[in-house]
This record gives sequence, structure tokens and C-alpha cells, in this order.
Amino acid sequence: MAKIEVFTAGYPLCDDAVVATRKGANPNCEVPIYYLDEPEIADKSRNYGITHVPTVVVNGHIVDCCP
Repeated sequence: MAKIEVFTAGYPLCDDAVVATRKGANPNCEVPIYYLDEPEIADKSRNYGITHVPTVVVNGHIVDCCP
């Protein structure tokens, strides 16, 4: 089972990426949505090297899908 993580700042402009990711994910995939205003999530995003939002991470790798 794949883990698809979505990192967002909670802005309305990020909502399309969240909706598209959930819609496109296999029903067996885990799709947590992480908000960067939470300190532990901000640390997690730094560990991945995330520099912008929204960002989608699949099985620990950033996906080049979002502007």
C-alpha cells in the first residue's frame, strides 16, 4: 500500500491539490493531509526538503506534480 502525503498551508489555493490527490489515489492508499502551521509537520516537511506548498509526497519521495 502506498502512502501519499499532502503538505499544505491550508490556503484555498491548495484545496485543488488536496481534492485531486484524494480523488486520484487508490482506495487502498493512505492519504494524510498535513498542515504546515503545526510545528511537528513543519519539521517533517523540512526533512523531505519541501520548499513550497502544496507538495505531494509518495512513499517518501516528492512528486513533481504541483507548481
